[in-house]
Amino acid sequence: EIYGDYYFQIYDYRKAIDFYKKAIENKKKFGQNSAYVDSKIAKSYKALSDSDNEKHYLAKAENRRQIDQEENNLIIHKELDKILEKEEIKRNDLKFKNNFIITIIITFFVIVLIIVVIRYKKIRRKKRRIIGEQKNLLLEKESEISERNFKIGKLEQKVSDSFSELTDMVKQNS
Repeated sequence: EIYGDYYFQIYDYRKAIDFYKKAIENKKKFGQNSAYVDSKIAKSYKALSDSDNEKHYLAKAENRRQIDQEENNLIIHKELDKILEKEEIKRNDLKFKNNFIITIIITFFVIVLIIVVIRYKKIRRKKRRIIGEQKNLLLEKESEISERNFKIGKLEQKVSDSFSELTDMVKQNS
């Protein structure tokens, strides 16, 4: 293509066209587009005043540009789709990780809550047992006290009876 540009600049348009055509063949081998080279061939034919070939290569260049543009658009769309797909995968992974972390946190708090409730119930049972034992002990003490009071009452009665007898005996002896 460079040789074609060189010959175009020195006004040897026939040689320029030959080198441009070789450049097109090379570009086809390497899978590159050649629309720009076709437009250079059209310029060379214009300089030679060959309007038929000029129009032919201009149309060819335009067709190739359109095809290249469509291919470029297709490639761009595919790449955009890949990027969007990757972003969607990242978003889904992030959602999964967030949901997993939230699930772990909720599970942890539920376990802690269950442990707290179980400990609370154990403490409450222990308190009830202790209160029950204390009530039983209090009842035993109260019954002991009432038994003692009853004994004390009997003893007081006996002392009182004995004292009365003693006073009676003292009165009788006097």
